[in-house]
Amino acid sequence: MDTDIHPPRGGTLPLVSVALAAAILLAWCLAAFALGQAPWASQRSRLLLDIGAANGDLVAQGQWWRLLASQFLHVHALHMLFNAACVAIIGAALERRHGRVPLALVVLLGGTIGQLASVLAYPHLVSSGASQALMALCAAALVLPTGRGSRVFAFAVVAIQAGLD
Repeated sequence: MDTDIHPPRGGTLPLVSVALAAAILLAWCLAAFALGQAPWASQRSRLLLDIGAANGDLVAQGQWWRLLASQFLHVHALHMLFNAACVAIIGAALERRHGRVPLALVVLLGGTIGQLASVLAYPHLVSSGASQALMALCAAALVLPTGRGSRVFAFAVVAIQAGLD
């Protein structure tokens, strides 16, 4: 009888990583449709408030759900694609090594805490995007056992994100 309670590692399909990247892409398409914009045109951040982005006033009014929802909304298509691809790549490395639940917790908690920090630091600006969740993934890849290639990639992503954001 197998008493191992841990999920299989190694060759498993990184479902959470793929689902998160797909959700970012889907949210982009749905936002463009909902706002009547071209699919690859930049989204107007003020309009994103209508569909789930966050700012200090809305969060102060108790709309905490926006801290999660806003992570899937983006202003620029290339930035969105970069975030989605890097979430998939770094997330897959972490998911294969540490499992689905720890990966989901890093992304959702790290991203939500990052969005909250953004809203508190800049309450009058619109907060959106997966950059905070991606930075949480990069931090995890830098401190947890993932392999040298994942660490180098995570470090490069942090450097690029610092330039973008």
